[in-house]
Amino acid sequence: MGKHTRKRPLRDCVAERVPIIDLDCIRFNQAERATLQRLANSDNVADKRLCVDYLYCGTGVSANLRFMLELAEVLVVNRSPNVRWGTLNCISFGFAETHPRRLWPFIARWGCHRSRDIRAAVACCMLEDVFNVDFEETFERSKALVEAGNIRFLFTLRTCWLTNKRHEAKIRRYVDRHPRSR
Repeated sequence: MGKHTRKRPLRDCVAERVPIIDLDCIRFNQAERATLQRLANSDNVADKRLCVDYLYCGTGVSANLRFMLELAEVLVVNRSPNVRWGTLNCISFGFAETHPRRLWPFIARWGCHRSRDIRAAVACCMLEDVFNVDFEETFERSKALVEAGNIRFLFTLRTCWLTNKRHEAKIRRYVDRHPRSR
């Protein structure tokens, strides 16, 4: 099956369950955003998961980032780990390398959430990727959050595992030395 063109509305692709692998990366237009918002706000977990799947069509398109972060605000609190983790993976996959600073406010907010699973998803799906792109600035911002009293973020840091062993060791030393981590 060939790639679908922009002449094919996303809502039709959703209705027909066209596999996302067959769709090009697109800049979501107003109608497509409305379709995705409807799916994200549905009471049906399958609709939310479908929303996450179709969000991948917009990864890598800078104009979609703000909208995708807005949808993530709705999807990250969903009870389904597939929805939560899938959403964060999608956004990180599409934007951590190119827009790490624009992801930081989302990471800072949800990395301090009371839910351990949300914090773990933020750590594993987003923060690790942003650390890999801009470690020093992200580490300084992370320390500032913890020092400002966001102790839950300390545990988000603890959950991160980085491929760069020097950076990994720096995070571990910070977490282990922090009095609130004991």
